[in-house]
Amino acid sequence: MRRSTTFKSTLICILFASLFSCEEEGDPLTLEDIYEATNNNKREFQAKINGFDFIADAASGGKEEDVFFVVGAQNSTASITIKTLDITPGLYLGEDSMSNSIVFKNDVGRVFSSNSPNNESDAAISIRSFSEKNALGTGVFSSTLYSLDSDEVLELTNGEFNSVIFNIPFFGKMTALVNNETYKAEECSFTTQSNGNFILSTIQSSINNDTIGISLTIEDTLEVKTYDFEESVATATYNTNSFSANIFKHQFTAESGSLRITKIDTIENRVLGAFSFDATSINGEAVSVRSGTFEAIIK
Repeated sequence: MRRSTTFKSTLICILFASLFSCEEEGDPLTLEDIYEATNNNKREFQAKINGFDFIADAASGGKEEDVFFVVGAQNSTASITIKTLDITPGLYLGEDSMSNSIVFKNDVGRVFSSNSPNNESDAAISIRSFSEKNALGTGVFSSTLYSLDSDEVLELTNGEFNSVIFNIPFFGKMTALVNNETYKAEECSFTTQSNGNFILSTIQSSINNDTIGISLTIEDTLEVKTYDFEESVATATYNTNSFSANIFKHQFTAESGSLRITKIDTIENRVLGAFSFDATSINGEAVSVRSGTFEAIIK
């Protein structure tokens, strides 16, 4: 027994030694890199449907509107499509949202879905990892599937996808804490307007179907530096209803705080930075914006 334990320990040491010794000089290996290296022998996409193996020939991921998806296709006819509200690692349940769903289309075109008008969804999708750097996602899934044209029911078990590439267009991002509530925008842009000697540089994002937004404005050419919102050259606003006829009622203007531009990348067309500010509305209401960060697309 002692020899067996020693042998297993030696194998583990050899695995980690080989992983680190094969790495070229540069950034050290992360846990994510090790996870991907030790799981590269797994099938890209597979599941069992009523106990029968479904092994995909190809798999891909992406985003459509506000939903992320993974599709595994078999023989270009049968497929399994998994959808979740987010790609952040965690558990996504069909009972929480119909957007967390699984759909199976068999080789003759019949469709079975975890969403059914007469049955509560038991779809369970666990995103185990997602690498923004490599756009690779890994997860497991299962569900009861209901026919869309009959009473037939299928059980999908042992579903998994490993290191599937996600094709997700990047439109910028901005996050902040607004009165300790998370503000997370998946679109953020940087624009410049000029009229003679007047230059207006604007970093802008919005959430909730563009009704809520944060705008950071510099009345000058943008530079890598820190701007103080108490100075007239820099302003920040938080708007709770951009479609309102009375924009000033819902607009909070910064009275203090700062904007720090950390990088202007004209090759990747991105502006990166951080910000925080305290703002008030025309009615004297106050809002606190903290821990703001952004990666804006230059337009």
